[in-house]
Amino acid sequence: MKNIPKSKLGAVIAVLYLILVGYFILVFAFGSGGPHGEAGTALSNAFLLILPLSGILISIYETVAQPNSLFYFLFIVGLAVCALINAAALYLIGWLTTRALEALFTRSVKRLK
Repeated sequence: MKNIPKSKLGAVIAVLYLILVGYFILVFAFGSGGPHGEAGTALSNAFLLILPLSGILISIYETVAQPNSLFYFLFIVGLAVCALINAAALYLIGWLTTRALEALFTRSVKRLK
């Protein structure tokens, strides 16, 4: 934990991303209407938000002819893991953005002095 950079902006971006993706995953898991109803739309939205990692999951999902409930559960867990990886990347992007803005600000303040 000592080597993880601290970033409020990155944390806010990552949490908002996880809330949004979590909503779509929960609607997919517990929504009604099957793949053509509300759950199908939520799955499509979740895939778009979790790209490019969701591409791997969808290719695995399409190769299984008769998915059972265990596979369905593992698929949802896989979506959640991919979302966590993307949230970590967004956190680091937020941290890098904060550092770049701080450096730009300090340079502009030094020029004013």
